[in-house]
Amino acid sequence: EVLSASVQQSLAKTPPDISFVWHVVIHELHRTRHGHVRVATNYFKSNISMVYDYLIDAFQLLDEEDDPQVIQAAIANDALETLLRLYFETGDTQNPKFFHTMAKLNLFQAGTLLNHCCENGYSKCVEYLLQHHSPLTAPRD
Repeated sequence: EVLSASVQQSLAKTPPDISFVWHVVIHELHRTRHGHVRVATNYFKSNISMVYDYLIDAFQLLDEEDDPQVIQAAIANDALETLLRLYFETGDTQNPKFFHTMAKLNLFQAGTLLNHCCENGYSKCVEYLLQHHSPLTAPRD
């Protein structure tokens, strides 16, 4: 319970609201001598790094021990759930091959959350992820 509270506390930041912007492209326009408009400069800004920051904070305690409660506490957080839903909606929501999901994000040096748990021998966490969060084995509600 203390572990759950510390994860919840580390995620106490305000979640993005529905009007949150993921990408911004700014075009600087110039008029030519003949009156035509041309794009002189393009600027691109992305907030996708915020997803990584939130998730790394959520699973920081997973570096210390094999405890599925760390994963459960992180995914039970409403702010994180909202962030992941918004992140998912930035991708292709029809083709599973191109889904933007947490399972595909390389959050750790070993890669994804599942890879991290496998590389560190966290058998309880691996079993939990496969049993509850794998599309092939997770129970259908």
